[in-house]
Amino acid sequence: MMPTALAMLLVFVYPLLLSLWSSFHYDVFTQPARYHFVGVQNYVVILRDPLFWNALRNSLVFFVATVVGTMVVGTTIALLLDRDLGRFSWVKTLYLLPMVIAPVVVGIQWRFMLNYTFGVIPYFTKALHLPTKPWLTEPFSAMVWLVVVDLWYYTPIVILLISGTASIDEKGDTVHVGDLRAQLRRTFDNITGLLASEGATWHDIVRTTCYLRDIERDYKEFNEERAAFYKEQGLDPLPASTGIQAILCRPDLLIEIEAIAMFRTESPTE
Repeated sequence: MMPTALAMLLVFVYPLLLSLWSSFHYDVFTQPARYHFVGVQNYVVILRDPLFWNALRNSLVFFVATVVGTMVVGTTIALLLDRDLGRFSWVKTLYLLPMVIAPVVVGIQWRFMLNYTFGVIPYFTKALHLPTKPWLTEPFSAMVWLVVVDLWYYTPIVILLISGTASIDEKGDTVHVGDLRAQLRRTFDNITGLLASEGATWHDIVRTTCYLRDIERDYKEFNEERAAFYKEQGLDPLPASTGIQAILCRPDLLIEIEAIAMFRTESPTE
């Protein structure tokens, strides 16, 4: 418990507090002698800077446009693809293609495609006598294309967060009290049901966090049972996993599991 808490403090809490403390000081890396406390003066300066408000406005526009756009476009495409497309079933694979490309590669590709001089998109818009200009050099058109690229890249994916799953039956009662292996199996079954309800499987799980009441006593037994279950599911590679000793929400529970699944908005009939 303590090593995990210490790691959290070092990785997350300390940098956050250090950044907050630094924000109340005049601090130039190349001029350490001029370091001194200025209170809220840095915040006053930034709130008076029109560049800050412009950046804030652009961030809000991008956030709203991409979130709403992803929901609307994603739902629309999912409804269109939720059918037997026959000989056009390759369209679903094409739709999922962005998710196999690294984000940095996507950015470079689109930058080249939108290049006014030799980009493929301006080439076709010019050939079709459509309005064409250096889109990435103008704020409004650059924002439009950023939203378009974000929708193109992120719309096909769904992230499912499964939190606090344990050995609980349909009535909400704890089952298999005192039996770690049976509790773990019931927990896995509950997660399987949650995944199936969203059209996902254990192959879509990318990470689990396992909370054990007594990790020193139960970890060996837990690891054996988990390995057997993963083998039954045919998982390869295995999802990333973290084991933590914790006080669980019920005194008769020996284990709780959180899971993160990432899967595509693909028709279950495919």
